[in-house]
Amino acid sequence: MVILTVFEVYSRRHGIVESSDIYEYDEIPIAFRNQFINIITKVFSDFEYRQITKSSIFWKEVAEEVKVEMGLLNYTVANPGLSDLPNTVQWVMAYFLECGDREAIDIIDLLVHFHYNCAHKHIEYKDKCSIAFDKINQKFKQNSLGYEIVNNQLIRIDNQFIHSEVVIGAINLLVEESFTSVSDEFLKAHEHYKEGNYKDSIVSCGRAFESVMKVICKELNYPYKPNDTASPLISLLLKNEFIPLYLQNQFTGLNNTLVNSVPTLRNKNGGHGDIDVNVIPDSIVRYTLNLCATNIVFLVERFNEIR
Repeated sequence: MVILTVFEVYSRRHGIVESSDIYEYDEIPIAFRNQFINIITKVFSDFEYRQITKSSIFWKEVAEEVKVEMGLLNYTVANPGLSDLPNTVQWVMAYFLECGDREAIDIIDLLVHFHYNCAHKHIEYKDKCSIAFDKINQKFKQNSLGYEIVNNQLIRIDNQFIHSEVVIGAINLLVEESFTSVSDEFLKAHEHYKEGNYKDSIVSCGRAFESVMKVICKELNYPYKPNDTASPLISLLLKNEFIPLYLQNQFTGLNNTLVNSVPTLRNKNGGHGDIDVNVIPDSIVRYTLNLCATNIVFLVERFNEIR
């Protein structure tokens, strides 16, 4: 079960950079560390007294690799809260609880890599490993940590271009007082997403999208009704050449996207009545958030240009 591949830990693949975001990247709180330990130690957990098992071999290799990567000669920190775990697991996790944030990120990344590779070599652990990764990803969201496990490594969410360029762009554009309500709804949509409340996330996303158009119509004195939904608001903006007339054909596709995507998803999935949130895939909710952000960025930038 020896792992022969050379593994580059997270901080070697990516620099730890400061960023203004709805996610935290550089501080790994103790609550999350405890959650991570409770989840990850359940995967390779078939230990028997004075017996060599796949789990004992696995954790011995992990302990040795962590020593190498962290520059340790020996593990010296003990934690009484870990006393129910085998010694090798205790050593690694006690160090994980006490180490710096950068080292904690690297240990998470290393453990993900080891668990993924070993679970795919020993098929009886594959389902347990997959469930553990799903739970850890959920805890990342709940703790507002901007990381996600994808296959066999840890990635930063802002490595996704649309997140760093569009979502954060939308947040930064909504700081003006006129758009406070839009900002609140948009951030609420992200909070719902991180908590796994997908229906509420879609609803808040749609509200933010409609609210930004209402603010623009109000500021520019375009007559609208308070209960107007996205479709008539978009038509009003087109009628008033908020989208320039000479670009109207080019923006027909954008209009169709605005009309048929965010509001339609909201109406079908979160507008009326209760639905089973389990039928809304994570990818659909993330798509809705990103699409909403893209549209908000365009609308606010256009508003700033012509007001």
